[in-house]
Amino acid sequence: MALADLASLATDSFGDRYTIHSDSPPAQMPKEIFDDEVEMMKPSLSLLTGTPPVRLLFQSEDKEQVIQLQRDWFACNWQNLAGSVKYPRYSKIETFFLESFDKFREFTKRRAAVEPSVTQCELTYINHILLKDVPGGYA
Repeated sequence: MALADLASLATDSFGDRYTIHSDSPPAQMPKEIFDDEVEMMKPSLSLLTGTPPVRLLFQSEDKEQVIQLQRDWFACNWQNLAGSVKYPRYSKIETFFLESFDKFREFTKRRAAVEPSVTQCELTYINHILLKDVPGGYA
């Protein structure tokens, strides 16, 4: 996908909030299977013809919020590249994800008359706790 197409997708989906657009190789995301057998990730080789798959990245101007899209994955990430931004609380991250996914769903319905098919969701929220703040004298 050309960078101009990325800009169009970002503008159509997310307005002018995500002004930095780029593409990367796709990420291989593990799929959880809930049965008795534990399946390890296995290496894979794909021989493709045509345009290779791509992961699209949309960043906010301050680079704190990142939306990543690929054929089988939608992700919202927060990052602190400056090192000086206060870590957001869960409710802010949840709102960011829900609003972004709703806008992406609206885009796919408008452009392809189809909604994304969700097969798995993952939520990772890391709350930094310093040892000196743990009750019981761990310092």
